[in-house]
Amino acid sequence: MVRGGTVVIVRKPRARVVTVNDAARDLCRGMVAGTIRNRNGTLYKPSVIRKYESALRIEVLPRIGDLPLSTLRRGDVQRLVDEIAAEKTADHARKALIALRVVLRLADRDGHIDTDVCRGVRAPSDPGAARPARILTPAEIAALIEAAEVGDRRLNRSFGAPFVALLAYTGLRLGEALALAWGPSGLDLDDGFVRVTRAVDRVRVR
Repeated sequence: MVRGGTVVIVRKPRARVVTVNDAARDLCRGMVAGTIRNRNGTLYKPSVIRKYESALRIEVLPRIGDLPLSTLRRGDVQRLVDEIAAEKTADHARKALIALRVVLRLADRDGHIDTDVCRGVRAPSDPGAARPARILTPAEIAALIEAAEVGDRRLNRSFGAPFVALLAYTGLRLGEALALAWGPSGLDLDDGFVRVTRAVDRVRVR
């Protein structure tokens, strides 16, 4: 550009290079703060946040954290998954891939990438590790409740057997059942309803 007979060189500011580390940090902070939500528009559960953060911190970032997102390719992700499966287990590799997909979905939303490099990446499977869920029979449920009643009498308490029955006949998760309040907002014995609005989560203190 010429200004007053003088040639002025205008340099455009360099675009910030966003790495996998940067995108992962943005994701974890956003999930904790509640500014980033899942595909259903709801907040991430604390247990899910911890799983993603752990998979990223332990498996993903030490290997590809310094790579700029713009240079990340499908082959990089496939090699990452294969290395984790070889060094640890297929389950570790699968969890790492799931966490990385969430990171890249956020990066795509923010305009840092144009291509989903996780598309087509295959996580190794371990048929021996998967066990189908088994539903308890009515007789097994009755035996559990009876055993809990024995424990209640021995320990001079009254909540064990009803709590086991509540879990068995409602299908509640443990954290959901522990968070129930008495009354219309939770365990409503008068109307015969169970309203689940929250859950408690166990956190290991180091």
